[in-house]
Amino acid sequence: MAKNREEVTVAKAAEKSLQAVEMKRRSLLKTYKEEDKISVSISPLYKPYFGASMTVSVNGISVVIPCDGKNRKIPKTHAIEALGKVAKVNLMIERGKKMRDVTSNVESTPGEIKFF
Repeated sequence: MAKNREEVTVAKAAEKSLQAVEMKRRSLLKTYKEEDKISVSISPLYKPYFGASMTVSVNGISVVIPCDGKNRKIPKTHAIEALGKVAKVNLMIERGKKMRDVTSNVESTPGEIKFF
């Protein structure tokens, strides 16, 4: 009998905890919906890196941006993260180009060439 009461107590505590987390998530969702919107466009050329769409998650709130070249209005926080991901891919592509260019990768002294 005592075990059943303990189980019920634990279940109620878990339910209250879950409700508190859900309320916090809804509050965050409302915050991001009310945030300033920024126009973001992701070129189809990024499909090999992100797939058909890029998912940006901030504090558990996700925004999906298709890689189709069309402008989308998304919250500023998510836009900053999306543009940061695009910048990282651009940097990776640029580094690859520098390392692939073997004709100009000749140095007269060790350490002369700066790849990164």
